[in-house]
Amino acid sequence: MNLLPYSDEVYKTVERKLNSERQKHEKEACLRRESFFATNERAAHIYNEISELALHGARAVLSGDNSLLLRLREKREKLSKELTKILSDSDLRADFLEAKCNCRICSDSGLVFGNVCVCVRELLKKESMRRLEAAFEEGGLSAKCVSFGDFSLDYYSDELVPGKRVTQREIMKYIFDFCWNYAKNFNLESRGLLLVGETGLGKTHISLSIAKEVLKKGYSAVYVSAPNMISVLEREKFGKLNLGKSESNFIKCDLLIIDDLGAEFPSSFSSASVYNILNSRVMRMAPTIISTNFSMYELEKLYGARVISRIIGYNTRLEFVGTDIRQKKVEKEHF
Repeated sequence: MNLLPYSDEVYKTVERKLNSERQKHEKEACLRRESFFATNERAAHIYNEISELALHGARAVLSGDNSLLLRLREKREKLSKELTKILSDSDLRADFLEAKCNCRICSDSGLVFGNVCVCVRELLKKESMRRLEAAFEEGGLSAKCVSFGDFSLDYYSDELVPGKRVTQREIMKYIFDFCWNYAKNFNLESRGLLLVGETGLGKTHISLSIAKEVLKKGYSAVYVSAPNMISVLEREKFGKLNLGKSESNFIKCDLLIIDDLGAEFPSSFSSASVYNILNSRVMRMAPTIISTNFSMYELEKLYGARVISRIIGYNTRLEFVGTDIRQKKVEKEHF
């Protein structure tokens, strides 16, 4: 079975969903059989005999008795035709007595010749997207309407940026195009990103938009705000609950997005945790997207030179410009 780059929680959730669907379909099939067999004893007898033939056939395969296996197959085909005729005479489909399945490729087993079925891959993507949006919405923001298509450059001024020969909108257009191409061409060798700028300039919007595109491509992506990341790590370490599980997820996912770095309460634990995660990802050559409202000087004061060297050395820096577009959106809605 090929392993895909998702956390244990995502795998377990999808596995529970598959098991639940199989149990539901089997229960429905049992009810259909009970109802039909109550008025058709011959159909019940044939169905049970076919089930017994399947067991005898398995024993014949193990014993290598090919002649017996051939006779069992012939008898099974004859009984199956008779059962199909009975169902047809009752205006029922040939598979009426069998459990339905959502996926015809793997029959809801999740595997095709030992490989993960496409249906499971889609469920893993959906569950990862659900978790991504839930993590984003923990901050009181809506993730449903966040995408590259929803990002508007109209909120950025046509005025020249002080000391430069380009406007705010031109800079943000460059950043938007860069991040769009980054998302579309993302792979395990992609470089990380450092999104820097004041509050409300679109850093979180862009980073979540990237994450959504990356998930669509079949990679795993984890979004977490820096305060929530430290809070989770503290609970697991000092509460001794799921020790190391979240840290492992942060380190092993294909793309980690740390939003609002520097907003967490500064401590030796937070500094050590941030360094360990960033350094571990650097050692794995795994890309990380970091957004922050702080300057590199301010971040160095919070985390020390080791963390900053990891951030600067392995991430492409993009400086967002403009004024708080959140406020502009509120004003636009009211006027």
